[in-house]
Amino acid sequence: MSGSHSSSDDSSDSRKRPREKDMDPDTSPKRPNCEDNVQLKILVPSIAAGAVIGKSGEAIGRIQKDTNTKVKISKQDEFYPGKKYTVFVHGL
Repeated sequence: MSGSHSSSDDSSDSRKRPREKDMDPDTSPKRPNCEDNVQLKILVPSIAAGAVIGKSGEAIGRIQKDTNTKVKISKQDEFYPGKKYTVFVHGL
């Protein structure tokens, strides 16, 4: 039985996309970094919500500053019934 795969030289198989280091510099990578607004929702148990906020809001302030995001913690059961808190992270 003969296979269609050749030796370890992957340059002969035209179905494979080129490695990023071999791509034309003017060609963008498959998943470019973009400036789209990113939103992340994290379900946090009530026991951990205090750690996210920190003493006098220090931890949440540091997270926002270090990641250039806006972090909002929902009220208990506000968005997901039965869940204590939800943390929303919005990219700026």
